[in-house]
Amino acid sequence: MTNSADNTDSLDAFVKAVRVRLGDPHTWTRHDRFHGSLALCIIDAVQSTAAEYDKSVLTVDRYRAYRRAQGVDDVVDGARDLLRTFEQVGGSLVWSGKVGRYKMPYGDANAVRAMAIQDTAERLRALGVDTVEDLRAATADPGRHHAIRDAWLAASSTTDEVNWTYLLMLAGAPGILPGSLTSAFAADALGVAHASDAPGPRQVHALVAAAADAVETTPVELEHAVWRWELNRAAPAAIPLASTAPLAAA
Repeated sequence: MTNSADNTDSLDAFVKAVRVRLGDPHTWTRHDRFHGSLALCIIDAVQSTAAEYDKSVLTVDRYRAYRRAQGVDDVVDGARDLLRTFEQVGGSLVWSGKVGRYKMPYGDANAVRAMAIQDTAERLRALGVDTVEDLRAATADPGRHHAIRDAWLAASSTTDEVNWTYLLMLAGAPGILPGSLTSAFAADALGVAHASDAPGPRQVHALVAAAADAVETTPVELEHAVWRWELNRAAPAAIPLASTAPLAAA
């Protein structure tokens, strides 16, 4: 059985990793920043699959800037609104510059996954999902949930459900619990060398809750920050504890 000293050491190590890697919670992207707009959820979640996500993380802000220039201050766009921006500029190639990178040279497909963003929006729309409310409602229906998930995986070219879960987290879908990325962060923070020693879901859940209290935030906010950190790691094993968190203020 794990004793109290072990529990304290584990929590101390986890909290240290949170403070050093993620920085001040006041600088984090709020977990509910995307809750009102499926367009923003799609853009950020698709971008999280990019090979250079750290260089393209501002795509959401650039989309907001494009829409503000059109007189839309509060961006609550759905999938159809997102697709309309592709129509306005004449396709995904131009969109990557005029919208995704906002007034910057276009054609850098590695930085902005414009084609995948467009494809994803089209697939979700075809399944009757236009808003975050539509997506959240669909998760309660097993049949629709699986169909939308499969469409997402096909459009985003991912091979597992980590990115799908991230989309649901951004959209504020209920029941999203600490998953593989949070577990990976915890195992690394605790210096776990073997899979058999990795913390289980209950321990991870307890660490997240206790660490959130220690840094004066909520478990949901903390897990969202952890996921954004993990999604930005091109080579997780090569990133030392002292690294900064480029996604913290994105």
